[in-house]
Amino acid sequence: MVRPREKGRPPEGFTVVELLVVLGVFSLVMALVVPAVQSSRENSRRLDCASRLKQIMLATEAFASQHLHYPEYSSGGIDGQGVKHWNVCPFVEILPFIDQVDVFRRINRDRWIGSYDSYGSGQLYSGQNAEFVKLSIPLYQCPRIADIPAVVITARTSVPERIGTPLPRRQRLTALTRRTAMEPSSG
Repeated sequence: MVRPREKGRPPEGFTVVELLVVLGVFSLVMALVVPAVQSSRENSRRLDCASRLKQIMLATEAFASQHLHYPEYSSGGIDGQGVKHWNVCPFVEILPFIDQVDVFRRINRDRWIGSYDSYGSGQLYSGQNAEFVKLSIPLYQCPRIADIPAVVITARTSVPERIGTPLPRRQRLTALTRRTAMEPSSG
């Protein structure tokens, strides 16, 4: 049962107008706070990515200091037909300098034949390297870029670098089209 209101006392609770004013103020505050939070997240990702690039640069310099030359742009193994494939990028060579010595030791660089044979015979990874090919090393992943499906099976990295024997022109164009369509805008 509802008690009758006494004269001179204001009604209990919120009126509709008061509720709408509170919701309007809350919406205005949220409209100002959400972009600021997103901006701080983006700045954090940018700093993390810059830090990772710096670590890669320092590892490259450490490699150069120890070996008296920078990592090869591309190195690789020889297939059964005696053809040399240049499929291992510098990121593999600097693994010991980014605390990935165990991964580096497990890789058989003599049998690393690559993702694609230019003669069209398909994938030529040795069984020993199959585990490494699918490995994702956190230092090589930019936190800003979402996980993009690979065009060919390779170790995942979002740092730009060529890896693999060149694909025939038709496959290169297909891969480029597929990659461009799937990548988020970095602007």
